[in-house]
Amino acid sequence: MLESNDNYQDWNKLNPHLAIPVPSRHSSTSKDSAPLQNQGLYPAIPSLGESEEREEVFILPSNGETKEYDDPLNPDAECGKTKIARRCKDHPEKHPVKLIPWDCTRPECPVCWRRWAKRATRKAKELIWNGLLQAQLFIYSGLILSSLIISVPPELYHLDYDGWWNGFRKSLKCLGAQGVASIFHMWRYRDKDGNDLAELPHAISWREFRDSGGSKVIAPHFHCVTIGKVVSSPVYHQKSGGWIYKKMNDKPLTKKDVAGILYYAFTHCAISLTKQRKTIRYYGIFTRVYVASEIVDWVADLCMLCEAEMEDEILYHHIVNGEDMFGLKSPAMKKVITRTWALRPKRSKEPS
Repeated sequence: MLESNDNYQDWNKLNPHLAIPVPSRHSSTSKDSAPLQNQGLYPAIPSLGESEEREEVFILPSNGETKEYDDPLNPDAECGKTKIARRCKDHPEKHPVKLIPWDCTRPECPVCWRRWAKRATRKAKELIWNGLLQAQLFIYSGLILSSLIISVPPELYHLDYDGWWNGFRKSLKCLGAQGVASIFHMWRYRDKDGNDLAELPHAISWREFRDSGGSKVIAPHFHCVTIGKVVSSPVYHQKSGGWIYKKMNDKPLTKKDVAGILYYAFTHCAISLTKQRKTIRYYGIFTRVYVASEIVDWVADLCMLCEAEMEDEILYHHIVNGEDMFGLKSPAMKKVITRTWALRPKRSKEPS
């Protein structure tokens, strides 16, 4: 069973339009701009050449632009700005207030990207975990989840995304996993001294790069959650023609582990500005698991402290039939979804 779980926050903290500077619409991350690595924002590795351009432009989440709403019926619409205040009916001034902001749902938005990452994590976690349960039920009860980082061979860095993805797909046949969920990453990160990535101790994590600064180079790889036992890294390297993996867990992943891994991967995955790309892609068992039934209920949202019913108040100018709905109050409802998952039969390779 799932339900919306926006966090209760302090009023000031959930008014990003007052605290977060919004980038200019004419910033260098525009979809119509030239490839970013040629503007000095995403330096390419030397082997690519200074003048070589990539047809497809990738950025990190949050490095794009806010949405232009341009809706005369909602003149106050702005990413991150409070849309609805949800208060306890019995104690509206004392109990926590839940603020629901405008959300464009785009990963490149500098204001809404964290909410996108949380939604993407919840959706992927549910599919992956139910894929595991279905596989344990119908294939082998001892199957477990693991976390791998699979890296593109350096000699293939000159290819584009499609070349990397096709090579990655072919390499999975040598991996031995029953199923793979993968999130594409474009860069690896150097420490603040700029040490070369060949010296592994100097390759830092995304958190270190974000907090302390440093540099990044193009080094495509895939953060993966896999089902089943995989072959050893040397065997995979040999059979796949140079692809390598690094295992990130010693014990089988729990549901909480999966959520943490996915969210961390989504926070710094590669977002294409020029083509529609799925941020997470599935292989094997994960492509066979599906929602067999879904029941959607709307129930009253209750105060987290006293369990009294909550009430929504519209905090933006919304014009309906010539009247402004600002300040209108209504009972607060939340969506509760109950899903049943199933596993499609594996396709037979033999002709019918």
